[in-house]
Amino acid sequence: PMASAIGAEISGLDLRAPLAAEAVAAIEELLHEHLLLVFRDMHVTPEQLIAFARSFGPVSLPPVAASHPDHPDLMVVETDDPKGTSARASMASSSI
Repeated sequence: PMASAIGAEISGLDLRAPLAAEAVAAIEELLHEHLLLVFRDMHVTPEQLIAFARSFGPVSLPPVAASHPDHPDLMVVETDDPKGTSARASMASSSI
């Protein structure tokens, strides 16, 4: 756990490869318990990030989210400009 009210950090997983069903179930349970999960220092490609998100179900973005120009299943969360055209970091969202 990261704080008493919300959030947990998960370490020791390699998100570059498909996860076993047991790991996916454990991550989903932790997400429901902590509401926010942090995976630090993950060096994954956009395709690997999307595959990880799809482990939990179909990927969907909020209708007003700025999507990554090359990967429409990724939402831009940090940019150098307000239109999101120079994304430095992005994230996939999955409905769980």
